[in-house]
Amino acid sequence: MRELDTLLTRWLDQHWASAGEDLQGSFRELLDAEDDQLWNWLLGRSRPESRSLCMIVDDIRGTAVSRD
Repeated sequence: MRELDTLLTRWLDQHWASAGEDLQGSFRELLDAEDDQLWNWLLGRSRPESRSLCMIVDDIRGTAVSRD
């Protein structure tokens, strides 16, 4: 899904280098999710059960809104 690629790439470009190991690990874990599930998380329609996934989803959503 092109929209997901755009959101994830923006976060990678802006935050990967400065993200700690925990956040980078959460991002890697996020990539295992199905596209539909990931899309719903990023749109705020649902939340991941994992606290670490919630943190990365919130960070990605914040990056999408700020459009730095």
